[in-house]
Amino acid sequence: MPNQNNNLLMGMFLQDADLISSYQWQNALDIQAKYTKVKLEQILVSQKIIKPQTLDFFGNQWQKIKEEGRQFPIGYYLQDSGLLNEQQVHNILREQEKNNLKFGDIAVNQGWIKQGTINFFLDNLLIKSPQIISLDLLKEYNQNQLHLEHKYPNSSLILSSVLAWTGGNSILTKDICQIFTDSNFNIPIKEEANTVDQFIEKFLIENWQTSDIGKYIRLLKKNLDDNQRCNSIKLLQEYREILLSDNQKFPKTQEQEELLILGLIVKEKERLKVANLIYLRIFNLDCINQQIAKLQQVINLQEIEQVDTYQNNPKTKSKNHIKLKNSQLMKQVKSLTTLIGVISFIYLFLVTINHLLLKNKIKQLNVLQKIRSL
Repeated sequence: MPNQNNNLLMGMFLQDADLISSYQWQNALDIQAKYTKVKLEQILVSQKIIKPQTLDFFGNQWQKIKEEGRQFPIGYYLQDSGLLNEQQVHNILREQEKNNLKFGDIAVNQGWIKQGTINFFLDNLLIKSPQIISLDLLKEYNQNQLHLEHKYPNSSLILSSVLAWTGGNSILTKDICQIFTDSNFNIPIKEEANTVDQFIEKFLIENWQTSDIGKYIRLLKKNLDDNQRCNSIKLLQEYREILLSDNQKFPKTQEQEELLILGLIVKEKERLKVANLIYLRIFNLDCINQQIAKLQQVINLQEIEQVDTYQNNPKTKSKNHIKLKNSQLMKQVKSLTTLIGVISFIYLFLVTINHLLLKNKIKQLNVLQKIRSL
């Protein structure tokens, strides 16, 4: 009976997400009825109805993500679930820059995903900042899930030491505590805090780019460098201002809202500051300045390429050639007009002089006739 109930829930879930049809689900059930040792997940994968990555995402990650809320753009979750690949996400983002359309609308228009699946993600994953977990809540979580006290006599000191680094960020805190649960660290009495410090320094701060525990940090870095909701340079500049501000008050901006959603900053009594010691160490001033310079350089190169592309375009060359010909022709016409003007002036001047000479000669003849008549 439990298996039947689980199968029923899975079928309803996948249909609600518009990932399979009722016919496909019923067909999978019929096949399993004949081959009872084969799991429904295997049948769905073998028929290429759904990917293993998608089943793993919904089976192992969905509930946790749903509870924590959506800190990252929808494209991240669609890629992480295997419903879109990296190239498709990249193409959608570039299309967004051109047409200012919604991510989901572009994905649906391209035929890469169904509208029902987009709606399912948007309806279930609400945008919100990471939850802040207190020491009391963390102790309760430990009693229900981790049971660190079975391995370490002074487990509460481990929990408080982790919180000192994470600032209560629930995702980071639970991930680090889970490492201590799964590992067999030999921690001497009164060395709990030092052990936590050494672990975070070595595996998170120094090696966040490659370590398993650094996955969440890498995701934050990616969303800082290539954000889908804000201009990345402005986002980094805003973070830098807060980093340097020493807990000063700032006017509300779109970039601040995005940093709050990502959990990189927190607001305390209308004042903003970097969320925890881990972020202060990893996303430090040098890191931010280098990334701003890098992004600006990319933009400059893109602008140069656009100019080169425009100038090397056959149509552009043809237009420029016509403009050059027209310009040369206009110069020739202008020169000819000037020459005609000069010639006309000289002609009028000569005519005037000739007229005056003729007039003067006639006058002299009249005077001469009068003298002769006398």
